[in-house]
Amino acid sequence: MIENSSNFRNVVTDYHLVNDYEGEISEIAMMIPDGHFSIVEDIIKSLLEEIPRVKLTIFTSKENSAFNDLRNSQYTIEIIKVDNVNSKWIQDDFIIAKKGGKNVFLTPVTGSSNPMREVSIKYQTSLWGIPYSLVGGNTLKIGDHLLVGGDSIEPRNGRVSFQGLGAFLSQLNVIPIYIGGCEEKSGFLSCQAPKFYHLDLGILVIDSSNIIVTVPGLNDPDYTYVKNQVLEPLTKTLGECTVKELNVPLLGEGLNKYYPYFTNALVETRNGNTHVYAPCYTCDGKQKQKLKDSKIQFKDLVNSITGHPPRWIKGDFCRLTAREGGSLHCMTKVIKRNV
Repeated sequence: MIENSSNFRNVVTDYHLVNDYEGEISEIAMMIPDGHFSIVEDIIKSLLEEIPRVKLTIFTSKENSAFNDLRNSQYTIEIIKVDNVNSKWIQDDFIIAKKGGKNVFLTPVTGSSNPMREVSIKYQTSLWGIPYSLVGGNTLKIGDHLLVGGDSIEPRNGRVSFQGLGAFLSQLNVIPIYIGGCEEKSGFLSCQAPKFYHLDLGILVIDSSNIIVTVPGLNDPDYTYVKNQVLEPLTKTLGECTVKELNVPLLGEGLNKYYPYFTNALVETRNGNTHVYAPCYTCDGKQKQKLKDSKIQFKDLVNSITGHPPRWIKGDFCRLTAREGGSLHCMTKVIKRNV
């Protein structure tokens, strides 16, 4: 059932937003549009090899024989056929709020790309409309703070009411930190750089005290944006946190240039230890050595924070990011954690 935002306001103080790092991942969901399974098949298999205990539900608009290998595997997988799966980026379709052991899925005022009603039925969870365009990939909770990308607020009319959003989020007991310098362009406010259009691409929250931020090369076009509009507000506002920089090269050619988003990762705490599951970018090309150096640096950063190197999720992330702009965290929604 989809409830309107006025109903949600009446009970919002009873709920809190969940973070993306506490607890053991136990259930995840994915959306696969027609014809896209071959692009992500190796990624899914690699993820299941690294987290074999997880329950995976795949929503897809068209099944094919390629799903049979997953069905016949030793993993716990359910494939649900639904209409109108338009995007594999399920992370953005909703954010999760919790009251005790009960979840609600909060859908943005601008709507979701995918059939959320079927998702709510599967998980027996209510859908609640909220009066802002908050999406999962552009909101990151860390402690009592919520990092909010400026472009996620009211992108359709170009008017961003930071005061109104702040009042709304205060009812959820989070303190917003807005990321992005907003400029008026052609009558619309633009707050985030195109290659960092969602926060989860370049910011990895490992725990309440540690963040890793993707930083382009000094001569790359997004360097100044990341330094001034991402790193500066994080270091100023989250003084109690350690913010570490991950240097990455600009990859690809022409319109398909992209950054390797190692930070678009999944995090869990299990048996007292923190584990990071990160996309493994292994691309050929002029920047091959710089990419290798970034991968080593990321491994060292994660190891220094958690005491463990990242668990690499394999697949053609270079092609996926170059063509569609997202990566592992974008396509994987953690539904349930054992905390």
